[in-house]
Amino acid sequence: MPELDSLDLMEHTVEQVSIWILEAVEKEWRREPSIIKCRPSSIVLGEVMAEHGLANEEISRAIMFMVAPTRQYLTICSRDDGQAILPSDAGLRMLATIQLHRIDEAKAAAASERAETHRREDVRLRIYQIIAALLAVLVAYLAYRLSVTSHTATPP
Repeated sequence: MPELDSLDLMEHTVEQVSIWILEAVEKEWRREPSIIKCRPSSIVLGEVMAEHGLANEEISRAIMFMVAPTRQYLTICSRDDGQAILPSDAGLRMLATIQLHRIDEAKAAAASERAETHRREDVRLRIYQIIAALLAVLVAYLAYRLSVTSHTATPP
């Protein structure tokens, strides 16, 4: 029976790791857009691994996922100091789509929060209305009792 430590248990999805890598290589591309002058992939990907606690296998699977012929999100170049990776045009378009999706999600969350706030305010207003109505009934009852008591106390 294999030990638990030797099992290949990946915490992150290939898609999530791919997004992290795309964001990191896009950041590197903004720092230095030249595939010749950018930092080696070992440095860029090492930062991603350290930040998210990723294993080499997770990085490898994500890169294979992103360089598939149907995606081609990365531009990879072999250099004397190792490989360099920058986002391709398709990778930049994918990141833009992801950012738009995140903006839409944030807008939806904000709208949902506003709706919840309005709902709470409506509930509070209804409670105040009920309390005011009960107080009005109580005052009317007390006024009635007071008028009945004052009429019965003084003979005509």
